[in-house]
Amino acid sequence: MNKVVLSGVYKSEADIRYVVHTYGTRPTYTIESFEQYRILKKCAAEEKTRIAALIRLSSRNQFGVDKKVLERILRDADSGSHVQIKGLQYYSGTQKRDVNQFVSEIRILDAYYIELEKRFGIRFEELEYGPGLYTSYFNSEDEQDDIILGGFARALDEINFRGKIILEMGRIMAASCGLYLTSVVDIKETEGIKYCIVDGGIHQVNYYGQTMAMRTPDVEQFPKRVDETFRYNICGSLCTVSDILVKQFPLSGVETGDILVFKKAGAYSVTEGISLFLSRNLPGIYFYSAEKGLRKVRSAQPTDCINSVMESKG
Repeated sequence: MNKVVLSGVYKSEADIRYVVHTYGTRPTYTIESFEQYRILKKCAAEEKTRIAALIRLSSRNQFGVDKKVLERILRDADSGSHVQIKGLQYYSGTQKRDVNQFVSEIRILDAYYIELEKRFGIRFEELEYGPGLYTSYFNSEDEQDDIILGGFARALDEINFRGKIILEMGRIMAASCGLYLTSVVDIKETEGIKYCIVDGGIHQVNYYGQTMAMRTPDVEQFPKRVDETFRYNICGSLCTVSDILVKQFPLSGVETGDILVFKKAGAYSVTEGISLFLSRNLPGIYFYSAEKGLRKVRSAQPTDCINSVMESKG
């Protein structure tokens, strides 16, 4: 639990009270409003403990607080407070390609730390920063990971802050840690267009920026065959014409029962899908590690029973 950060734009008082009571000082808590700070302070006082927190600095959206509120919290959280402010948390977006953008952000955060330390006489222990570094999802894009990471590393080397820096790297690390597998269930041709129907669909895999299957993610056919190749529109099993995963994708000797492996599905691609849409089954989930091999952590789950209950109560 000492590696857990209780974050989120909305945390109910009941949730905060439960975590403070159960886990106490072990997690780090985040503050996204003065009201969240007040609740954290109240819950910690009830438990007669002092918890550590990061204030989330807003990047001009609904997340976090502005500098005015941030400094109000710092004035309130003195040495006798039940909430110790360890530092700041800052996320400013995702899929950022411009090295200069996060170089500028790091320098601004570094300067603001120095300013706050001088004004409030405090020394922050941590900076949690989510750079939102870009990673390529589609075959038409150039891999730029080395260039982006190189520029990011140089920016970190230049800052004055010497406390603990925690990087929430997001897609650039997590995307390659997951695969989405779906089976071919039907193959047909309609008015000269070849269709490959799979048992999954857009409710289960959704690539950021794909835009109605107009861009092609990295997909692999299994088993591989050396055979005549044709281009197929790969469509899912939903009752909507929008359920197109890939257009005009080359498949060699494809047969029903073949598996299509969608790569870089480890960050959001599955969880951004509308999983309960039209009552299709949730896919099974498997974890893999070199030490433990492949293990099933969830079987396929029907959703019609979930939707039926929701509709009857709605």
